[in-house]
Amino acid sequence: MNNRSPDQVPRLSESLEHKLVFTLCTAAVIFSIVAGAAQFTHSYRQEVQRNRATLDSLAVTVHSSASIAAFVGNEAIANDVIEGLLRNSEILAVNLESNTGYHVFRWKNPKAPEWHKEDVVSYQLLSPTGNHEPVGTLSILTDARLIASRAQNAALLQLGTLILQTIVLGLIMLLAFRRLIGRPLSNLTQQLHTVVPGTSQRVDIDPEQNNTEIGVLAASLNGYLESSENAIVAERELRVRVETMENHYRRIFESTNVGVMVLKMNGALISCNAVLRKRILRSLPDAASAEHQDILAFAFKQPEAAWTLVEQARSQGSTEEADLELRQASDRQQWVHCLFSIHTPEGGKGSQIECVLYDVTSRREREKMAIRSAERDALTDIVNRRGAERFIERAIADAHNVGAAITVFYIDLDGFKKTNDTFGHAAGDQVLIEVTERFGSALRRSSDLLARIGGDEFLIVAYDCNKDSAIVRELCERLIASLADPIRFSNGGSILIGASVGIAGFPEDG
Repeated sequence: MNNRSPDQVPRLSESLEHKLVFTLCTAAVIFSIVAGAAQFTHSYRQEVQRNRATLDSLAVTVHSSASIAAFVGNEAIANDVIEGLLRNSEILAVNLESNTGYHVFRWKNPKAPEWHKEDVVSYQLLSPTGNHEPVGTLSILTDARLIASRAQNAALLQLGTLILQTIVLGLIMLLAFRRLIGRPLSNLTQQLHTVVPGTSQRVDIDPEQNNTEIGVLAASLNGYLESSENAIVAERELRVRVETMENHYRRIFESTNVGVMVLKMNGALISCNAVLRKRILRSLPDAASAEHQDILAFAFKQPEAAWTLVEQARSQGSTEEADLELRQASDRQQWVHCLFSIHTPEGGKGSQIECVLYDVTSRREREKMAIRSAERDALTDIVNRRGAERFIERAIADAHNVGAAITVFYIDLDGFKKTNDTFGHAAGDQVLIEVTERFGSALRRSSDLLARIGGDEFLIVAYDCNKDSAIVRELCERLIASLADPIRFSNGGSILIGASVGIAGFPEDG
């Protein structure tokens, strides 16, 4: 079935055939008016000239007799001439007069009409003796109405013939157009109107039109219909594949364990998946607010780090990644590994930030615990040798940059080996724990580092103080004083431990 609406059906008044009929009729009417007027005028003048030629011919015929009658004054000859002329239907009256005064005049009808000089034709009569002297005048009153009527009838006949010829020629042209162009074109139009693009329907080609423009047009239309059918079939297949792929990627987008978000270049949110909202950024702003808010500033504790990655991805055309801490309402830290890339469509306009995030909080906590285990002393829970070395490296680098001083205390317990030998390793462990607590209480501030770097060897790093300063002397005194009291064991025994302290300073001692 055709899917066109009734308003789309070509109306009869708009057909080429009717337009051609209207054009031919209009042209025929205009041609008939112009050509008819010219033909009427020409025919009228020809008829008038013919009547005058006939009259001139009659005058020449009777000229000799009229000249004799005027020369000798013979009335009999004059009457014969006049009667002969009056037999012509176009002559109303004749007047023959000589130069000597002889005069003969006669009307055709007893009821004589008016003598109009403009309708009179005069001929000069010459002497019959051969000397060509004028002897008189022959005047003929013509029937102007009759002549005009005959001329008009003849002109109308010519005009009617012309109009008839025009009509016949127009009908022949119309029938030829209808036979050769109108009907085949109308059939082609009707067939094309019923054809539904995308189907196997085609228009039939009249064998008589194979080598004509209409046949070529019909063949081209069939080629177009075939191409349209192939294109529509291909489009349908492509649409099915695209829908399948869209559903597949939509399921991946929604069910993946990572968060995905697409942002404008100003950080405003364009879209994100459910995982991002439900598991990672649980307090994202609503859609209306997200269109005008910097999501990176909202999501990350250090948004400048995220924007640095975005800028690197934009300038280098690469994917940049890093672990970033989220800005959370709770005290618990949450870390995500982010991959930033810039998508720029063809034309270079409307670039977008594409970001993939997945939660690495557990991994960061494990790493933190691993680092803590590697840099903390298991017995005393203070920094071990490795942690102390890393701390000293950072402190020296910072002190070098700002011009500060660092003092390092190296402490070795006196008599600790005797404790292990006498009371056992459990008592030794208790001594180390107690010494750690006493040294910790002797430190001046929490920024000072207390570390156990060996069995009974401790290290204290005091930042921003010179080794020769009063602060260092006071700290040494407090450390030694903290060991003045004996250390008591849980079984009732006790022991007195001493300490040897060595001091080095930065930058004095390198």
